[in-house]
Amino acid sequence: MNEPAIIPTDGACSGNPGPGGFAAIIEMEGNELTITGGDPKTTNNRMELSAVIEALRAINSSEDLRHSQVTIRSDSQYIVKAFNDNWIEGWQKNGWRTSKKQPVLNRDLWEALLKEIAPHTAEFIWVKGHAGDPMNERCDRLAVEQGGYAPSQDAYWVSAGNPRTAASEAQEPTGTEPESAATALSILELVLERNEIALTAVKVAINLLDKGSTGAARDKMERAFRHLEAQNRLLQESTPSTS
Repeated sequence: MNEPAIIPTDGACSGNPGPGGFAAIIEMEGNELTITGGDPKTTNNRMELSAVIEALRAINSSEDLRHSQVTIRSDSQYIVKAFNDNWIEGWQKNGWRTSKKQPVLNRDLWEALLKEIAPHTAEFIWVKGHAGDPMNERCDRLAVEQGGYAPSQDAYWVSAGNPRTAASEAQEPTGTEPESAATALSILELVLERNEIALTAVKVAINLLDKGSTGAARDKMERAFRHLEAQNRLLQESTPSTS
């Protein structure tokens, strides 16, 4: 039997609903494969689910990647508890309704996840987000970066093997043609949006500190830093090389 495939995942969304991104890193036998993507109009939970689904699809689509054992590491209790606390079994028995008789949200993705995970023996492990776990932090940065490209995209996308997806590459100069004014404006709008999100997070953090909520304030400051990092990457990628 092959060694288990370890799959850290994460999703991010600005606005919830709003533009979002996701990332997964498939670790197996000393190798890695990065899966990234996003959606111009989505929710955080849908991006968390998409990260897991697309990683499993990548494994299932290739004989070289296929594993019978997978370990999903996610900071989404929504996903982890759905399997570990048997929520998903209850939803199915109730005709995809919750204990309060309400339709289960994101049913399409839950059904897709069940289909992709069916060939495997799967383990779901909850990882506390923004607490220093290196792979969780990597996935978070990639998910936020992908979310930065989402507002300029027309539909959902996914890319395997390269965290700089077709979405990001479509916004880059070709090297033979000047960057259009429309593309430059799109990048500027993304940068300003990131700046606004970061500023709002800082303001909330200050208010939380005044109330003595240091842990929540730290989380908001980390969110601000992540968006500023994404803003910086967008600026760097949009600046033509002088070499």
